[in-house]
Amino acid sequence: MKAARVRLLSALLAAMSLICVFSGCSGGPDEAEAKEIVASLVEASLPLNVIYYGDGMKVEEPEEGMAALYANVADGEPYLTEAELREATLLVFTENFANTIIFRTFLEGYSSDDASGVVFARYIENGDRLQRRLDSEQLIESGKERTYDLDDIEITRSRKDEIRATLHSYVAGKRDADVEVTVRLEEREAEGTATETGMSSEGNLVWRLDSPTY
Repeated sequence: MKAARVRLLSALLAAMSLICVFSGCSGGPDEAEAKEIVASLVEASLPLNVIYYGDGMKVEEPEEGMAALYANVADGEPYLTEAELREATLLVFTENFANTIIFRTFLEGYSSDDASGVVFARYIENGDRLQRRLDSEQLIESGKERTYDLDDIEITRSRKDEIRATLHSYVAGKRDADVEVTVRLEEREAEGTATETGMSSEGNLVWRLDSPTY
């Protein structure tokens, strides 16, 4: 997972170099720039897909004799606190997508509107340590993670605040359905380590994924 984190940060550095304020611009990025933005963010989303939808981060073995629902995320995994995981997610996805889909489902949990069912958070923080639920359902089977041909991206829309693209995807090395992704421009205020990726303390407009890639 350390290698995955390095790849994530490398991809994000590439994406952050594409920050655009669009002062005086009437149109969106040209095709080459739009493809680079999409490719960087889709690549950065893949290790997060495994964490949330797939195998998840490795955990420590529960103490013998304990019937545990959650176990500590193991040392050596890329994120050991909820704050770190949230921050990494917000470097890739829009605040709206992260808050309404990812965080609500995997970090907070919720009950259905008619109270007929409960979705338990896959990750919780106990003290200062992130824990993963041991019986949480995986949406991605092991070995069937979705990957993309990032060298063959079709840009279907490029506006000053939105990019839409279609990508060829692969599951277990075999061609699967084409996937449409949406990337949106949103304003962010720099917090914590975000300044290290090029965001000023006054905040910037940054491109973020607004659709799933798993």
